[in-house]
Amino acid sequence: FFWRTRPPSSSHPMDESFGDEVDEDLDEPEEKEPTFYEKDCILFLIDARPRMMQPAVNSTAEPPLVQALGAVATSMRGRVIAGDNDLVGVLLFGTKHAMAPEGIIPAKNTFVLLPLEVPSASSIEKLQTLHASRNFSEFGHMDEQEPFDITATFWQASDLYKQSRTNKATRARIFILTNGDCPCPTPEAIQRAELRAKDFGEAGVIVEPFLF
Repeated sequence: FFWRTRPPSSSHPMDESFGDEVDEDLDEPEEKEPTFYEKDCILFLIDARPRMMQPAVNSTAEPPLVQALGAVATSMRGRVIAGDNDLVGVLLFGTKHAMAPEGIIPAKNTFVLLPLEVPSASSIEKLQTLHASRNFSEFGHMDEQEPFDITATFWQASDLYKQSRTNKATRARIFILTNGDCPCPTPEAIQRAELRAKDFGEAGVIVEPFLF
């Protein structure tokens, strides 16, 4: 998948400050004219497959899925405190159940936990409750032996952006939180996913993986 084929600098280790940092890449050419954004529109794509509930070997850390939910809650709380009007959403992939907001057809093994909207106390509380309880029966985990193709998840993400009606002054970003290096079952599926990721890039949507 694309984060295997991109340079190592394009994927990031997991931490709770993601989504708040300013990207600095000395290898990137400087823009001739600065671009100013009114707000961010961030969609977190969180891997919810069974492997995300398995802590690293010889590690006492929380399972990656639990860490991801806590980190996103922390990021959203920071934006509320700062008074930002950024839009933030959470889309789970590799789930047993599928769900999407009204007006969007749910994609298989994809669950819209939070639509793209300004973070609120209730949305943060929902993430914190999931993080603390580890009760994920609402969305569940797909069968570990079942093949998964992330392309449908990308289409679902595209639908969420369209529904949010973001404008040109909004910086759209997709952060993928996973401990898997290739969420595609076949070379053909990899090609479809890479093509969809390229479409995002051409539309000005930044896609970045954060690996556990």
